Amino acid sequence: MSSTEESAAPAAGPSATPKKPITIITIGMAGSGKTTFVQRITSYLRSTASSTTDAPRPPYVINLDPAVANVPFEANIDIRDTVDYKEVMKQYNLGPNGGILTSLNLFTTKFDQVLSLVEKRSSEVDYIVLDTPGQIEIFTWSASGAILTDAMAAAGPACLAYIIDTPRILYKTRLPFIIVFNKTDVTPHEFAVEWMSDFEAFQAALASREHRDADGEPTYMSSLMNSMSLVLDEFYRHLKPVGVSSATGAGVKDFFKAVDEAREEYEKNYKPELEKLKKERDDKLAATKQDSVDRLMKDLAVDKERAQSSNPHWTGRENPYLDKWADAGEDDDDEPVINFRGGSRPRAGISRSRDDGEIDDDENREYDVDEEDDIVDRDDDVDTGMRENLKRASRGQQGGGSFETEAGLSQTPADVIYMPECQCGACTQQTRIVTTAPFSLLILGATGEMGITLTRKALEAGHIVTVYVRNPAKLPEDIASHESIIVVKGELTDEDSLRHAIRHTHAILSNLGPGTTPSHFPGAHPSNLPLAKAYSLILRIMKEPEVECKRIILLGTVSIPDPNDKRDLAIWTLVQGIKLTAYDAYADEVAIGETVRREGDGIEWTIVRVPLLTRSENEAVVAGYVGAPKLGTYVSRSGFAAFCLSELSRRQWVLKAPMIASK
Repeated sequence: MSSTEESAAPAAGPSATPKKPITIITIGMAGSGKTTFVQRITSYLRSTASSTTDAPRPPYVINLDPAVANVPFEANIDIRDTVDYKEVMKQYNLGPNGGILTSLNLFTTKFDQVLSLVEKRSSEVDYIVLDTPGQIEIFTWSASGAILTDAMAAAGPACLAYIIDTPRILYKTRLPFIIVFNKTDVTPHEFAVEWMSDFEAFQAALASREHRDADGEPTYMSSLMNSMSLVLDEFYRHLKPVGVSSATGAGVKDFFKAVDEAREEYEKNYKPELEKLKKERDDKLAATKQDSVDRLMKDLAVDKERAQSSNPHWTGRENPYLDKWADAGEDDDDEPVINFRGGSRPRAGISRSRDDGEIDDDENREYDVDEEDDIVDRDDDVDTGMRENLKRASRGQQGGGSFETEAGLSQTPADVIYMPECQCGACTQQTRIVTTAPFSLLILGATGEMGITLTRKALEAGHIVTVYVRNPAKLPEDIASHESIIVVKGELTDEDSLRHAIRHTHAILSNLGPGTTPSHFPGAHPSNLPLAKAYSLILRIMKEPEVECKRIILLGTVSIPDPNDKRDLAIWTLVQGIKLTAYDAYADEVAIGETVRREGDGIEWTIVRVPLLTRSENEAVVAGYVGAPKLGTYVSRSGFAAFCLSELSRRQWVLKAPMIASK
């Protein structure tokens, strides 16, 4: 190793623990030479010996610019493999900046897979380099840019390499900051460094070119810059300016020296602050959860006391309301239970094989919603079974039901982030995963209380959500303004609008349900079975060859009968009450069940039947058929939403109509 190389690489201690690779996030104005700079430093790292080995250790490079025509460096992950920027512009009628922002938002929904791939290679690299879009405001001030930056900073040491001076970005990210004066082969950068470190030199330069107005007084701009130089003097002392020529390579060694200093600053200043904020957030969340549990237990205690005092025939377990207060430890093995671990929401859409502990019986199983992503790394030669799936899929076979590709395996090593399959053209079709989250979902009935709960949880889970609504003004602001929401206005009788909304999605989650206003009263449910007719139209559209959406999970009530149901006095009483007071609503519900079973051939449908609804935040539910010992008469809206999102990936109730109740 040459002395030059030795000086460029930091020395490794004899017993030092392996360092995590540091992430260099390069940002800069369009035309500043940012991409050329990334090419230069990656080339330098490929030819320079590592601090831990005598051989070069190439960096791990991620291209986040979807609009770049040619990339002059070899990228391990390229956003263009996932999202077609031009198709995004065309499909959503966007301009260049809107297309870049939307592409970045779509890619951000899969960034957990990026982090998994980076973690997998962390022992093989010293540097991770991110090249960001040239339109700096799109990355720096967007939600997706903040998510990407924070995610990389939380995963390990990180710093920003900024081509020009923008103080506000430093304060926004709080990461160690390196100022890179590029193109020093054209103009030396020493004058700018001197101005940053010596405000008197800057004021002298201003005085030599000072402009005065007609009265001989300094202009407003001259006075403003003089005043700002005094204020910014202390600020500039904390920046690391480096001059680099991406064309000749001059100054690259100085840049990596600044990066090593930034690593130490990250460990000393940024990381402790990050851990402190994380602890404060976790403590606050734990306190909120405990408060909710305490209030819930108080409510349940009051309800139990009222039930015992009002029912002289209270017999304990025989009472249909008992399982609202039953201990979790009393669960029998012969009952279908859905256990949302720790009360957290499931992440739907992840394909996973069955664990040894799961019972292969539709009637008796316990579900544990805690899954891992299926990620493909084309550099990994170990998973031959996954590669065989890809090869079979390239010949038009399903290959196990998880992966599909048209182009086969790439001959150049690259990590590819797969997006859900879509026929709109905005997602690159050469390589894709069909069953991996996030899904592109269509939610019907999104303006009701049940629909709002489901929509929020779907967005929180990272899904792309289209809501089909009659009146978009009824959507809450946090949903209407969400970056992953698409709003389609239309009626349930509008076939063209429904088709447009359905064909771009992978699954439909429907919250459509009749009102409970008594018949013959104003606002009562119509007598012409409008919901059953709407589902008939929806199923017909889903059967069309050009529509790939073949999965629908819909809200039903216990008024819909099922051959597997057993007699339950509480449920029978509830249904009879609805039948007597709101017959038209009851008739429409029964017709929904008949329509789906009769016209749902070729469609993967699930009717989720609910009893009485509550506003509890409890997401744990019991699923089975009417008459099961632990099925009560209440279920929370949150529990319904969590069950639907889990069923998307688990597919345990396809072509079935389970009833769910709070556990």
